[in-house]
Amino acid sequence: MFKGCSAKRPDGFSNDDEPFYLAPRTKEGCSSQWFLRQRLGKVKLGKMLKTMAVAANLPEGNVTQTTLRENILSRSCEAMLFLLQKLWLLLVIKMFSPS
Repeated sequence: MFKGCSAKRPDGFSNDDEPFYLAPRTKEGCSSQWFLRQRLGKVKLGKMLKTMAVAANLPEGNVTQTTLRENILSRSCEAMLFLLQKLWLLLVIKMFSPS
């Protein structure tokens, strides 16, 4: 799944030193690339994080990177990998599903 999504990133934005979170394109069908050449903003990333936490049935409350990290670290490695895959899939579906 990661390789498929990374192929939709702009040229030169798949290296380890490039930003991981890129802003998604908002216009439909304009390109084979799903992402813009700019970083995803802090506010937008926070909103997406909360949406993913709700979709993953994480405990309600103030969802932050710290609370998610604590929640994830309390699970086994297998559960953690499953959760990360589920969150990534939910993100991709949400970004590209018709409104």
